[in-house]
Amino acid sequence: MEKDFTPTEPIIFCQACGAKNSSFDPLCRVCKAPLFFYSFSEKEEKLFDEFTEETFIFDEIRAIKDTLSELKSGLLNLSEELGRIKRDLASIFNGFSSLREILEEKEILKGLEVEERWEEKEAITINIEDQISHFLKKKDDVLS
Repeated sequence: MEKDFTPTEPIIFCQACGAKNSSFDPLCRVCKAPLFFYSFSEKEEKLFDEFTEETFIFDEIRAIKDTLSELKSGLLNLSEELGRIKRDLASIFNGFSSLREILEEKEILKGLEVEERWEEKEAITINIEDQISHFLKKKDDVLS
């Protein structure tokens, strides 16, 4: 027997909440999410009766679970990277301290001179970082 798919009033299912929408409104009548316009006749709609609102909710829960899993993995990688950076910084600090002690012992360098130069360089670095941050914000403002 041949199925009759004669068009009737279009039915639009919300991809976010699964609610039926009976017109080509741009937003879902229930959750106000944007609608993708897939039209079904009443006969075609029966094919989708098995998909309840819970089915759509479970799909959303699965998507959220997958996203959280990816986020957890990313955070673990970030934590490992921060541990490596911390070890590297400790090594750099120890090397710098040793070099400073040697230069002071040989009277090539005075302690205050090192601190003054350190503060000068740090101020320059902070100024550069502030400028970069300022320009990135401007870029974001222009692009939005």
